[in-house]
Amino acid sequence: MGIIIRQSIKSSVVSYLGVLLGALNTLFIFPLYLSRQEIGLISLLEGIALMIATFAALGINQIADRYFPYFRDRDQQHQGYFVFLNLVNLLGFVLAGVVFWLFRDFWLGFYSKEAPEVQDYFWEILLFAFCISTSNILESYSRIHLRIVVPNLLRQVVIRLVITLSILIYALQWVDFYGLVLWRILAYGLMGVLMILYLQQLQVLFLRVNFSILKTPFFRELVIYGIFTVVGGASAILIMKIDILMIGAMLKTQELGIYVIAYFVGAIVEIPRQMLSQIVSPIISQAWADRNMAHINMIYKKSSLSQSIAGLLLFLGIWASIDDLFVLMPNGAAFASGKYVVFYVGLTRLVHMFCGVNYEILIQSRYYKFNLATTVLLAVFIVLTNLIFIPWMGIVGAALATLISFIIYNTIKVYFLWYKFRLQPFSFKTVLILGIGMLVYGITEILPEIPGVLFNIAFKSIVIFTVFVSLIYFSKVSEDYNHIAGAIFRKITLVFHKIFKQ
Repeated sequence: MGIIIRQSIKSSVVSYLGVLLGALNTLFIFPLYLSRQEIGLISLLEGIALMIATFAALGINQIADRYFPYFRDRDQQHQGYFVFLNLVNLLGFVLAGVVFWLFRDFWLGFYSKEAPEVQDYFWEILLFAFCISTSNILESYSRIHLRIVVPNLLRQVVIRLVITLSILIYALQWVDFYGLVLWRILAYGLMGVLMILYLQQLQVLFLRVNFSILKTPFFRELVIYGIFTVVGGASAILIMKIDILMIGAMLKTQELGIYVIAYFVGAIVEIPRQMLSQIVSPIISQAWADRNMAHINMIYKKSSLSQSIAGLLLFLGIWASIDDLFVLMPNGAAFASGKYVVFYVGLTRLVHMFCGVNYEILIQSRYYKFNLATTVLLAVFIVLTNLIFIPWMGIVGAALATLISFIIYNTIKVYFLWYKFRLQPFSFKTVLILGIGMLVYGITEILPEIPGVLFNIAFKSIVIFTVFVSLIYFSKVSEDYNHIAGAIFRKITLVFHKIFKQ
């Protein structure tokens, strides 16, 4: 877990910087300069583009992780692996673009009533999808070389800086809303260009064309795997984004604007998982290739502990200050109806984190088809639950439907991994972490309110952090966290020792 922890920490630092920029954009700049309808529309366009990009990838992002160990040979430029990945991505985009164009009236017809503006952005959606799919494959290629920090810097920081700049330019009326959409597309295109320069700097941008890949004994297996994973990946994206797509079709775009703001706040909980997933996926792939079940089991258990601790701390901090956050936001009263969207989205992410890296283990195993089947079934289930809950509870219903789906989804995967491999992420330490979380939550309920919104947020955050981290440390539920905390404490002690010695 050493390399996993180191890369995750570095990447998490970048990601939290990105979160600060994202929070600045989503919680302050967007509500200040954009209407709820404009926020909803641009989010809807991005969601549709992401769906197209997922189908266009033809499963190549998962293929990159799973099969790289079989092609790894720097002297032979990894046997043309980079060119192969990008050619498949290009082919997939052409096919997806043609299908989207042929059935444009059908796809966009869903939004003709509540969001008719979407139909004016057909070609822009396709360009958006191309930029997303290309940046994704370049990021995957970097990841298989265990390089995730710079790609995260580009995705989490650079893209958000471009978005910040675009909003300010829009606020100055230098561009109209159409120009704002183009700037959002430009942000992803810029990431692709910078990723190419970064790969060149790493000296892994191999442009060798080697069609011998098509003749490898397992090429047929690779193709079948790609077909299954593209459907599974699309279903996974559907589970993550169907709420945005269905709210845009069933409710007004201003309701979607509220949902997007609230969703961002709740999704902050999952940032540690996103970072761990990126670095752990190629390592799990190598472990499967080596048939090292002990290593996979160790990663599974430690990932659950690490993710649950970080996620629970974030969830408690966010929920304790949620009312103050809406007060602090520009035009916050207009978005306060999304409070329980934050709760259900945050809880959904927390459930996902407690269950460890089960998706990454399954998708890299010989049972990836089972992962596909459950993902597709749950994608259907989440559509049905959204059809029930959105008319009944509005945007809160969409968040609740997602929570229910993720509980079922993770329960099935955890049981399957136990049944087939005797792998499971839980232990007595899991119960202990939950107990600590409940105790800290109880403390937040009796904390006095401090005058001043910022002072109240700071007070609650300090109390939650101090109590939670102390209990986690002294209960010794995670060796990795204790090791990191001990190292930090020793450095701080050394600094104070030098200061007072002088």
